Amino acid sequence: FLVVVIEVVISRVVGSRARVHTGAMSAESASTVIEVTHRPERNRYEIAVDGEFAGIAAYEVVDGVTIFSHTVIQDAFEGRGLAGQLVNGAISAVVADGGTFAATCPYVVHWLTKHHDYDDALVAVPDAAAR
Repeated sequence: FLVVVIEVVISRVVGSRARVHTGAMSAESASTVIEVTHRPERNRYEIAVDGEFAGIAAYEVVDGVTIFSHTVIQDAFEGRGLAGQLVNGAISAVVADGGTFAATCPYVVHWLTKHHDYDDALVAVPDAAAR
């Protein structure tokens, strides 16, 4: 499985363990690890917080285009910005592999209006996807 650790910076080293954080400086997040994992057998990317499953970004591949169709964050993890981190990690992985992507998921479509790092790889939803 491909695992992408996103927006993580080294906060400090304690003994031989590195503590990481996601940018927010609260007691809760001082050692939080967020991972986005590609699960191609399930056609989705998953996000985990400290190893605990937190949500998915589902996709299908049509005519070689990865189409993001659905994004869900578990209720217990809402309000932490995880959906955006998940979408960023998933799209980043597609682009890193030389792929293109499109979106039918309303969240991803909205996210793309505010984040333009991947505009060069964004394409229209293939006609075959509507069939």
